[in-house]
Amino acid sequence: MQSEEWLSVAQAAMQIGKTRQAIEGLVRKNQIEAKPMGQRKTLHVHLPTLMLHYAKKSNASFDKIVASKSNNLHNNAQSDATYECKRLADLLAISERLLAKTECELHKERERNQTLQNELINNMKEIQAFLRKESGLTSWIRTLRK
Repeated sequence: MQSEEWLSVAQAAMQIGKTRQAIEGLVRKNQIEAKPMGQRKTLHVHLPTLMLHYAKKSNASFDKIVASKSNNLHNNAQSDATYECKRLADLLAISERLLAKTECELHKERERNQTLQNELINNMKEIQAFLRKESGLTSWIRTLRK
């Protein structure tokens, strides 16, 4: 099963709200982690590093905005700060959505694990019962030994 942290460029672009070309540009500049995966060797990006890149970019641009416009342009800085807050809120929403999806998948895997454990226990009981029967495999083995 493929890790949910690695998504194809197109999937990552949809989740982050950027274009495929923008993400491919980051890969070319080695600003985010990427590697070919799957049978077709499609390029996949590491989602946490992609999100971290945009979070750092938001913080850096926010710091520039505040530093350059703090003298006279207080209103513009506030609108830019609002924009950056919205970007960070979007990143948080993406992270929360991924967390909810992962929790759901974890719950399904736990249920599947429990089902498999129950099947294994039932199979072991059947094998034990079969081996205990005198008319079963044990008696056949005993006749071969004699």
